[in-house]
Amino acid sequence: MMNVEQVYKDANALLEGHFLLASGNHSSRYLQSAKVLEEPKIAELLCNALAERIKESGIKVDTVCAPALGGVLAGYELARALGVRSIFVEKKDGGMELRRGFEVKEGENILICEDIITTGGSAMKASLAIEELGGKVVAFASLANRGFCKRVGSDSEAKAECKLSSDIPLFALDDFTFEMYPPEACPLCKEGKTEAIKPGSKS
Repeated sequence: MMNVEQVYKDANALLEGHFLLASGNHSSRYLQSAKVLEEPKIAELLCNALAERIKESGIKVDTVCAPALGGVLAGYELARALGVRSIFVEKKDGGMELRRGFEVKEGENILICEDIITTGGSAMKASLAIEELGGKVVAFASLANRGFCKRVGSDSEAKAECKLSSDIPLFALDDFTFEMYPPEACPLCKEGKTEAIKPGSKS
């Protein structure tokens, strides 16, 4: 069985330090899936494993749709592994929109793919954009699940922060549950040795 955490560590994609998350909370660990996906062979390995889990479920997928920008590489590679087409939606006015000549047919079975699912907010925005065009969202998928949402095959239950539809399955390779702290209760801040940084931001 694949050790997904080790794959992330080997790719220097599981960072340790003092991080400011998009939620405003702080953490000592951070996943950076772009570092895994920059190596096509590793991306292929991970997405083939994810595709196998989806195929085993018997869910019919016609198309994989990813929220841009983070999900595009994972979505494309997963679509290739599943033998279906790949599209993506882009941000617009707080939501997501299908552009670039992409089309969705009425009743088309769509899987929404992210690199990482945290609360699932972006995936739900993508889902709404697809459903407005008549597509049917049959599943969510990601390489890593941050543990807020329940994935197929995990004993962990969904937490209150999860925004994904509870009646649509989430497939992911593993759960990565990290401790998070509000800034005022962050033990790393109290130590005062480092300042929280936001990975991916301009240096």
